[in-house]
Amino acid sequence: MHKTSNSAVKPVTPLGQARQVEQAQAKPSKQFKKWRSVEQLLGYKGFTNDDHHYLVLAHDWGYAEICRIPGVGLTALPDNMLSQPTQEFTEFLQRYDPDWSFIATQFPATTAQQQLSLNHDYLKVEQALVNCHDDQQRQMLTTRLRYINESLQIATAVEKTLKSQEYLALIFGDTPAELTERVATLFQRQGHYLRFEPLGLDRKIKFLYSLNNMNDKKI
Repeated sequence: MHKTSNSAVKPVTPLGQARQVEQAQAKPSKQFKKWRSVEQLLGYKGFTNDDHHYLVLAHDWGYAEICRIPGVGLTALPDNMLSQPTQEFTEFLQRYDPDWSFIATQFPATTAQQQLSLNHDYLKVEQALVNCHDDQQRQMLTTRLRYINESLQIATAVEKTLKSQEYLALIFGDTPAELTERVATLFQRQGHYLRFEPLGLDRKIKFLYSLNNMNDKKI
């Protein structure tokens, strides 16, 4: 008996066609993985040469400003005050401007400075222990070394398990003057709980670098 080949082309169903279209549309997103420069990823090519240090967007798309949104600390508020920030946020969103954008970032948490300080303390205490001949003092130094070592282990674990989350506002304008007006409008609409803090040039450079190097813990 002749067997039908399993390699025969099967007719594509409407559902199959829809999936093929969906997959085809998803493929271009993989291009982002190949992009390495911040300019390609974020579409900016520098900063304005003034006190604002606005981002100069690529392709003549205008300018942008980055503002940090500090946390509110809702857990510290009593129950009878929780409605206040909610009402303030709602009123802000009711006057939302399409030239504003808000993002939440998650970068690897870094404890590099803390570890550097702890390592310095460890070496200092260790040297003191070598030169110490008093039993009671040696016991205190040994306990101190154990505490520093435990702190180092905790700091290392933090980098492996925690993410550093930050909320940012992006404001756009066709010209620096227009952007300045829109930033001013944003600040006029902030309240007691919703605040905006412009990033300095150094912080902007670090933030933009970290977006393009998500696994880099040097930031």
